[in-house]
Amino acid sequence: MNESASRPWKLAAAGALFVCSAWAQAPAVLARPSGFGGIPTAEAEGQGGGQLGVELRLDRLPSGATTLGLSQVNVQAGLGAGLEAMLGFREGGRSGDPEPSPFFVVAGLRYRLLAAEGWRPAAAIEALVDRLNWRGATSVRGVVSTGPLGPMRLSGILGAEMQQLSLASVGPLYGAAASLDTAFGVQLTGEWWHSPRGSAASGEVRWAITPDVAMTLRGMWLPDDTTARFGLGLVVRAPAPQGRAPLVKEQEKVATTDAPLVPPRVFRDERPRFRLRIPILPLLGPGGERRPEDEVKTEPVKTEPVKTEPVKTEPVKTEPVKTEPMKA
Repeated sequence: MNESASRPWKLAAAGALFVCSAWAQAPAVLARPSGFGGIPTAEAEGQGGGQLGVELRLDRLPSGATTLGLSQVNVQAGLGAGLEAMLGFREGGRSGDPEPSPFFVVAGLRYRLLAAEGWRPAAAIEALVDRLNWRGATSVRGVVSTGPLGPMRLSGILGAEMQQLSLASVGPLYGAAASLDTAFGVQLTGEWWHSPRGSAASGEVRWAITPDVAMTLRGMWLPDDTTARFGLGLVVRAPAPQGRAPLVKEQEKVATTDAPLVPPRVFRDERPRFRLRIPILPLLGPGGERRPEDEVKTEPVKTEPVKTEPVKTEPVKTEPVKTEPMKA
């Protein structure tokens, strides 16, 4: 193989090595939002956590006209116990939407069945109502998504969609997505999905400014409408609060329930003394457990019996009283 033929292979190997080494040093990329029309993840925000996404759009219509405006605003809120509520507003961007498109209301609820662990993916079930204020489309779908598989994550959906509550319009809904974490907190995502309203494919570049703030650049193609859309978005996430009870309370609990009983001191005489007790809290380990080497060891006090001697008493000697007769 000559030098010119081997050059592409060398460049590809160098690029792969750069991506792998940069991924090992890259910060965690913000989790992808539900996307409403796209491929969500099966994870759910914890109670008190949430996510806000805003996106501006640039559409290229089949007529050749170009429109600019607000693409979508969506909010996700964790309700606890694996439940997550979603509410959003979007302007166009789906097959079958009228032109010009009004703002449509989107609402949904997700319940996480399983969390991702190792190679086992997370699983969730999701109910979604799109275009709630105009010829609504209701869908129920199952969602499966993996945890980090090296720098990659995979996700997929399978379900059914119904138009305007008409059973005759029920059709399959399915799709898949893949994401790749690269250097400097940049994540690349590609997805494709199909519904009774049509198909769509999109790609996204997501840059994590911080672990909870990201900017997105997205491109979407609607083949049934021959429409292209480009979007610039911002996603802000508020993690669920996770707190522990103060350590002092845990120590007091351990001290009152697990502390050994110390026998009282016994003094050898009855002379009064002042007794001062100083409570000593047991030291706790990193996980809150008591360490055996730090426990206070007490030994019973050895007492000796008090020796008493019997008191010797002598009989009292009494003399008889002499009485004399009275003289008249």
